[in-house]
Amino acid sequence: MNNKIHDLRTFIDEKLPDLLLVQETKCKNISNPYLPGYLFYRQDGPQAAPSGGTEIFIKNSLSHVELFIPNIDYISNTIVKVTLSNQPPRIIASVYVPCETNRNFLNDLNKSLNLNNSVIMCGDFNAHHTNWNCKKKTVAGNALVHFAQCNNFEILAPPTPTRFGPSSATTIDLALIKIFSFNYEID
Repeated sequence: MNNKIHDLRTFIDEKLPDLLLVQETKCKNISNPYLPGYLFYRQDGPQAAPSGGTEIFIKNSLSHVELFIPNIDYISNTIVKVTLSNQPPRIIASVYVPCETNRNFLNDLNKSLNLNNSVIMCGDFNAHHTNWNCKKKTVAGNALVHFAQCNNFEILAPPTPTRFGPSSATTIDLALIKIFSFNYEID
């Protein structure tokens, strides 16, 4: 993460986001990065071999609290509850689902989705499905689609791939939305 902080500062200067959600940080007991005007929250992944991990940068001026969910076993997540004036609170979560996960990751997602009526979870879900323009469907992708249909939330994906391998490009970075009535942009 520390080697990318300059890129983050440039992005923030250009886009002026209220929140910035980061996944697969691979942090290992390092100090927190500083971005002027933002507060920072993180959940590190396993420390033995740094992997996973999530972060949220949120403007100092936004009324919010960090939330923790006990007994999360299969995903990394950082969660804040944001309260805007004259609006009900909304849950914003930065999520990382490891590549070699099993269907039980849905239990962890469900815990986050049940925190509030209005939730947006953004992150690296490592789930492939033709619904978001992948060339193939994986077990995780099929499970996520079924889970969305059964629990009445929407899966959003950007129009272009988010991961580029040596011989293919695919979309694994998604947003899961439950009753989220704000304007948003997916880049």
